[in-house]
Order: sequence, then structure tokens, then C-alpha cells
Amino acid sequence: MAGVNPYCFKCAYLSITFEPGRPYACLAMRFKSRKIPSRVVFDSSGLPCQLFSPKSLPGKSSGGGKKSKWVA
Repeated sequence: MAGVNPYCFKCAYLSITFEPGRPYACLAMRFKSRKIPSRVVFDSSGLPCQLFSPKSLPGKSSGGGKKSKWVA
């Protein structure tokens, strides 16, 4: 079923392992896989991933346009 799974590459919990046999990991569910984690979850349970959390993008804070006081 196309479109039922969240897009893992936009999830805060997706990790790239650099292991050739298991290149993807889900930090929320604590497993590594050859396939994209949302596909593994759907194949195993029949449900879309319930732990998807969108990544927070740098520079997209909800500070109301206020400048940060952080100085390098």
C-alpha cells in the first residue's frame, strides 16, 4: 500500500549505520535493518509507524522572529 508509511528520511529517529548488511536504524524502536524502518514496521505489524517524529530543521525555530543571543 503506497502512502501509508511515514517518510523515514524526515524522521528524527532515522539513523544511518554504515553497516553494509543493515544500513538503516530506528532509534525509537531500537533496531537495525536492510530495509527502511517504516517498511519493516508495516510488514511486521500491518500498521504504519506510530513513533514518527518530524525532524526539527535548523533555523526554523518558533522564536517569533527573535534573534538568538548565541555568539560563536
